[in-house]
Amino acid sequence: MKNLAAMRLLCACSALVALFAGWNLAGAVHELGHAAATLALGGRVTSLKLWFFLGATNTATYGLSNSKGAITLLCGMLPTNALGVLALMVVPWHRLSAPVAVVSALFLFDFVLEAWPFAFEFALPPVANDSELFVLYSRCDDLLVSFIGLIILSGSLWIWFSRTRFLHRFYQTFLALVPMT
Repeated sequence: MKNLAAMRLLCACSALVALFAGWNLAGAVHELGHAAATLALGGRVTSLKLWFFLGATNTATYGLSNSKGAITLLCGMLPTNALGVLALMVVPWHRLSAPVAVVSALFLFDFVLEAWPFAFEFALPPVANDSELFVLYSRCDDLLVSFIGLIILSGSLWIWFSRTRFLHRFYQTFLALVPMT
């Protein structure tokens, strides 16, 4: 029983660490995407904070037109989401044990969720987030932005669930941690 309790604790801690590490790495890739796009479009990056550990990340830029600013805003979400989807496609999920697959899937979950602010742009309160600023700078309709964001988000989630077989793998992991009577 002591071994089973230790295994449960290890699995729970591993899952939390994977979510937290994925969240921080996805945030760093997101901000690096903004910075790279800003530099590529002729702007200037004045500050860049990558690791947020429960704080906020931001890339302070200036010197760009509204259309270039809109492109820069997309370059936070799109490369991060694409990197997550690419990782989902190349990892040999069928070769991983159930606990390793669950932890790996949780790590990549934050990359897949990158599109959510765009998917729900029409419903979010008007705050200065990437999707709101993208609508402002690009003059796109917020329903169109939400529609495209929802397609990206739902497609990414479908790939996440289908490639990782997360529910099945989570169930397998759970069964291994429950004592059989």
